[in-house]
Amino acid sequence: MTQSIEAFKKVEDIAMQRIQSSKSLKDIFANETKKSSSCQSGFIHNPASHTVFSYNESGIYTLNGDPSNIRSKRATLVFFDESAFS
Repeated sequence: MTQSIEAFKKVEDIAMQRIQSSKSLKDIFANETKKSSSCQSGFIHNPASHTVFSYNESGIYTLNGDPSNIRSKRATLVFFDESAFS
């Protein structure tokens, strides 16, 4: 499992209140996700890119090492959990 998928699943666990230490947090993000008949939680687990979208049109995408998956992504704000420069 890649680090981006691990981070995505951690966000999902927090939103769905599956983490014991976060039980006191009420309705954090889970009620703001766009849901469909095929995806009741709003968290889509597509092998190419795990995604979740909210009603304010923001979204979370996992990016894998495949260049075609990374190409043409645009963002106003980007978080990196790890990076390296050579």
